[in-house]
Amino acid sequence: MLTRITVISILCLAALIPALAADDDKELSEMFYKAGIKAAKDNDFAEAARKFERALEYQPDFPEAMFKLAECCEKTGQKTRAVENYRLCRKSLSGQRHQLSKEEQDLLSRANRALDRVDTAGKELRQARAAQCAELMKLANDCYNRRYLRMSLRVVELILRLDPDFAPAKELLAKLKQAGITSQSKPKPNKEQAYKFMAEAINAAGQRDYQQALELFDQAIKVDPSNYEAYTNRGVCYAALGQIDQAIKDLNEAIKLNPKNVGAYANRASLYYSKKDYVRAIEDTSAALRLNPRDTGAGITRAASYYNTNEFDKAINDYNNVLQSKPDTTSAYQGLACCHYQKGNLKEAAQNAQRYLDYKPDGESSGQMRTMISECNKKSGK
Repeated sequence: MLTRITVISILCLAALIPALAADDDKELSEMFYKAGIKAAKDNDFAEAARKFERALEYQPDFPEAMFKLAECCEKTGQKTRAVENYRLCRKSLSGQRHQLSKEEQDLLSRANRALDRVDTAGKELRQARAAQCAELMKLANDCYNRRYLRMSLRVVELILRLDPDFAPAKELLAKLKQAGITSQSKPKPNKEQAYKFMAEAINAAGQRDYQQALELFDQAIKVDPSNYEAYTNRGVCYAALGQIDQAIKDLNEAIKLNPKNVGAYANRASLYYSKKDYVRAIEDTSAALRLNPRDTGAGITRAASYYNTNEFDKAINDYNNVLQSKPDTTSAYQGLACCHYQKGNLKEAAQNAQRYLDYKPDGESSGQMRTMISECNKKSGK
């Protein structure tokens, strides 16, 4: 008997398919990292450094490997390289978009302590900056106590530009916010600069350099927080990297900024479909189709979602609508064949399976369609 056939929807943007090589690179990186740890335990720091360098070739943003490489450089008297890699480790951890885990926080603290120990020039600079922040903090507190609250706010903001982690300034800023004292004006969006960043980001995404694309979309959003297209495209990049929840979060923001954003609804629907959340996929594709009834990608995704919730008549209706707009959509013929087969409409199932084969005799699902035709013929006595 022919088993139940699952229809896979076509994602609205090809960029949503992550590069398979990324997993292999990570495995190779971990392998070299473990080899480096073993060599370091054997006090062969030169060999360990080589292994950590190889790990970073396969996974450039690997703070643990950066830290271990820095330790090896320090052990072998390469102070400049040690400082460079401790700094890279700190930069990598400080730039993470997610909240740091306890292990990552510990590693960041260790990197900072190592820099205080090894980077003499940097330590003197940090000490000078801390002294400057302390003097400015006295002025900020004095202004606060005298009720010159806006002046206090400006001084606090200056301190935090010098040192974003200066705890006394952060505490005073919280008090000022509680008192309703915030920056009076927001910077005017720089739409021209945002679109320049977006053009570069789209080019990077086209070359599958999704990490670089993310950084450029970040810049676009920074100079123009109202740019819904940047959120939409950044969401696609997150999806390409397998970060589905973060992708959905960006698409949520894109829709919030522009409720008529067809692409955001369609892409979010595809992501919900991939999570097997067919109800939400139907809601989003319906929203996309209300805005653009000829969106074949949304039509296919909604039809496939209806199929997976056993609403075969609704799925058939959507597939037919797709074919009216685009008669060569082979996934629609495949979907119709599956729906009619489930309903027991053997003639229609075989006809649509054959239409699929007419367009794609060697297609990915051609074997499945031939099996369906054979099953239909047997059941109908042909």
